[in-house]
Amino acid sequence: MKLKTRFDRIVASVDYVAEIRVEKACFYPLPTVSSDDLPYSKGRVLLVGHAANLMDPMMGEGIYYAIRSGQIAPEAIVKAIKEDEKGISGYHRRP
Repeated sequence: MKLKTRFDRIVASVDYVAEIRVEKACFYPLPTVSSDDLPYSKGRVLLVGHAANLMDPMMGEGIYYAIRSGQIAPEAIVKAIKEDEKGISGYHRRP
């Protein structure tokens, strides 16, 4: 779905702005990746927050994703140590 369509749906869903007509809206592409393009972990290295390009693709907000990935990263590291793994697996699949 295109960003303009998403934007229009959001505006229409908010009661106090639903009647406002948006004449022009500008959108800028944000650098986002998926686990297919760039893995969040490889070997003993993992990326968190902005380093992993974790952000809301609509708003560009990344604080939540930085905090959440910062919580998941040590869990994945501890799991890898306990299971004597050479790499950190499963990190990119966590919600």
